Amino acid sequence: MGLTINLLSDSKEEQPMWISPRRLFLTADRERVVEDGDVEARFLLVGKGGEMPMAEAERYGLLKPKAEVKAVEGPPEDKAMPPPKNKAAKRGRNKKR
Repeated sequence: MGLTINLLSDSKEEQPMWISPRRLFLTADRERVVEDGDVEARFLLVGKGGEMPMAEAERYGLLKPKAEVKAVEGPPEDKAMPPPKNKAAKRGRNKKR
């Protein structure tokens, strides 16, 4: 059993790279990408923060069209949180009578 290295391209020009936000794996048939922890995961495709050419990322369906990408909504800016209760404001009963 030997080590096989597959070069994606022999071109000297730099290719745009896609950076993975998490670990991604290939299934046994190497046709489908699954996330870490999936029972069908067999081969590591790319680690968290790893780079892969955009062409390969597109081939595996990792690039979403810009229309599908949604911005994450934050809390409304016009609403402030209520001030915390002043626990020292109330004085407890004196135990001595």
